[in-house]
Amino acid sequence: MSLTWQADRFHCLGHNGYALLVCPVAGGGPAIFPVPALILSAVWLPDQSGLLSTIGGQIWLQPFPKGPLQRITNDADDYWQLAVTSDGKRLSAVQARRQTTLIVGPASDPDKATPINATNFNGIGFNSIGLAWRPDGKLLLNDKNSQFWLLSDNGHDRVPVFRLDGNLFPGSFSMCDGGHLLVLNRFTQNKESTVWRADSTGGNLVQLTKGPSDNFPDCSPDGKSLIYARDADNKEVLVKVPISGGSPQILFKDHYLARYSPDGSRIAILYEEGEGKNAVRKIGVMDSEGHILKRFDYNGEPPNEGRQWLLRWTSDGLGLAYTMTQNGNEAANVWFQPISGGNARQITHFPDSVINLAWSPDGKRVALIRLAVSSDLVLFRDFR
Repeated sequence: MSLTWQADRFHCLGHNGYALLVCPVAGGGPAIFPVPALILSAVWLPDQSGLLSTIGGQIWLQPFPKGPLQRITNDADDYWQLAVTSDGKRLSAVQARRQTTLIVGPASDPDKATPINATNFNGIGFNSIGLAWRPDGKLLLNDKNSQFWLLSDNGHDRVPVFRLDGNLFPGSFSMCDGGHLLVLNRFTQNKESTVWRADSTGGNLVQLTKGPSDNFPDCSPDGKSLIYARDADNKEVLVKVPISGGSPQILFKDHYLARYSPDGSRIAILYEEGEGKNAVRKIGVMDSEGHILKRFDYNGEPPNEGRQWLLRWTSDGLGLAYTMTQNGNEAANVWFQPISGGNARQITHFPDSVINLAWSPDGKRVALIRLAVSSDLVLFRDFR
């Protein structure tokens, strides 16, 4: 939660339930204004007749003390760091433009991967993209509009497969049972995060967890069990549960992300060892019951673009690929850690960030999604 002072009031930005709260400094209950998505920043109008906020990346105006929420921008760009002139007639914001590109290349040298059908691909408006390589050689993707797409590894024959009603957390899905089963992250009407399963056509949708904060699911290759992150006391515990239903089992009490190995016998995990300032990030390999078998150093920072893209097994189960940043560089590149031991090595060297990757079933090719972000300072006039 962040607080901003202004005259005799301050506003509180909270993301449980997605609401904007305006709280009297002198005490008393807050005024609560429901909003449709996560709030990233907000600023008062000079006369305190309303609050300008970036909600879901777009700029909105919430009249105060009452009135309907009004949308000011409606485009594919993202906005933050709002500022208003003293007369309230002009508004400045940082505008970020995001361009994603799907590339495919040899697994032995991902730097040689090339874009496939890039122009049409970017035109769909993928900002956060889920990616999986199906056993039949097709690529399955999902976008921020909960739409799933199927295309060949050369970019041809792209077709929509299905679209799920409701809010699907973009990029956070897992495929198992020979490509016949998907587990998905969805938001309920009251904004609780839950895990669901569906078949490969989006049918037979079944809710598997109750929430309120269940995230980043991964299913075992045989489709019989599920692991996911559950928020507990501001830490995320790793939970395992049978997909057919049953009692959940806590495998690990504090972690970032976990993934089943291709044979389902092991789980890769990104986690922290130690407490507070002494905590260090590690890559671990555990058995299916949560016992750490091997530990590897993680000598960098997790990227900002979604933890669900940080960790992948290679198709043969002999190594782990993950993304991280180093030395203050915002670009997140891919590193490879052999399970047999030794130092991790960097395998991509792009000027922008890799936000997702998938190995082909035979392990010979790799698909990656790169994200380039550019920003400008923009000025709005007569926005009310």
